[in-house]
This record gives sequence, structure tokens and C-alpha cells, in this order.
Amino acid sequence: MSMPGKQLPNGTYEFDYKRILEQKSRWKALQDFVHDPVEGTYCGHTGKKWAITGIFYTCFFSVLALLFAICMKGLLATVNYERPKWILEESIIGTNPGLGFRPISENTDEKSLISYSSSNPNSVQKWTGLLDKFLEEYVNSSMLPNGGRNQQICNYNTPVKPGHVCAVEVNNWGPCSPNQQYGFNNSAPCVFIKLNRIYGWVPEYYNNTEDLPIRDMPPSLVEHIKSINSSWVS
Repeated sequence: MSMPGKQLPNGTYEFDYKRILEQKSRWKALQDFVHDPVEGTYCGHTGKKWAITGIFYTCFFSVLALLFAICMKGLLATVNYERPKWILEESIIGTNPGLGFRPISENTDEKSLISYSSSNPNSVQKWTGLLDKFLEEYVNSSMLPNGGRNQQICNYNTPVKPGHVCAVEVNNWGPCSPNQQYGFNNSAPCVFIKLNRIYGWVPEYYNNTEDLPIRDMPPSLVEHIKSINSSWVS
């Protein structure tokens, strides 16, 4: 049967409940907390207890890091760096691409408003600079993925090949070309309409105005398309 208290070298036991507590200063109490030579403790624990605690947490965090690495490896193995995993009907976006335009101000207070003075070069430069930034990958094809090596010349008779993209000659856009300042300096600014990219989406063309889905279109739009005899993209 074990007895409470601390056994002294002479075989007797010493009990703390009769000992008068030593009055310590704050500095002395701090020193004894860091290392108490009487109790043989460091920050309230013996060296053996600190060793056990260190071994436990080393094993715990090692296993935790291993599980995290396995989960990340499994997740990254399912990631496709070329396209999203879920596209078209399987994705949240669906099959209807959003429609946007450029240039658009970087100042959130201006929102979608385009306001400038054609007689003010700084005002013109503000908007043409935004368009230059938007079209810089088309002007400098080396900025495209793979350095633009998968570009080809496309037209209505030469569709794009699989794994290729159509080369865009921005300098052939007449008054909307960069060297004409996109018409901003002539008070006839060009606004570029863009479709948000949806992987795997193929537009449906209507080359005959009689085949247009009239029920899904405003009458004014139908009349406009028929008047200019142009193609319409669904």
C-alpha cells in the first residue's frame, strides 16, 4: 500500500499540508516556474513528462500531415488543368454564356458607364489603354498559351482544327483597329461585345433568316436581322 507524501532519504515521509507556504516575489515565482530545482520541473512539468508530451504531439501532427498530404494528392489527381471537370449541362453555369463588353472602367464608381471627351488626349488614352490591355494577347501571340503555336488562319470555308485556335488580325478591323484608336479620337468609339467562355459550347448558326427561332426572339430583333441579311448565333 502506497503512502501519500514525499519520502525523505531517512525513510520518513513529508506531508505538504503542514508546511508553511514560502512567500515569493514575482521574479522568484517566475524563475521557479521556468525551472524549479527543488521539484526538478521546467514550466511546471518534469523533463520526462515534457518528453512524453513532445513524442505524442510529434506523432499526432505527423499523422495529421500525412493524412492531409494523401487527401491533397487524391484531390489533385482528379483536377484537369486544361478544362473544368463539369461542363455544359453538368455545370452550374449551364449552356448559356454570359454577355459582356469592353472597355469597362476599372473604377467601380463608374460601373458600366463610358464617358470621355474626344478632344482630351488623356481621356481618350484611358479607354484605348483598357482596350489595348484587353486585346494584348491577340496583338502579341507569344502571350497566348503555348506561345500561340496552335493558331491557324480561319474563315467560313476553313474551320478551326481540333486543338487549334483562330488567329485574330486586330489591325484589319478598320476604324476599330488599335492604330485608329478604336474610333475614340473621332467621337465614334468602338465597343467590343464578348461572350464568356464555356468549355465545350458550340454555337448554333442560322444562316437563313427564315429559320430563326422567332418565338424566342423579340420582333424588333427579327426585323433587324432580316433587314441587314446577316447570320445570327444562338
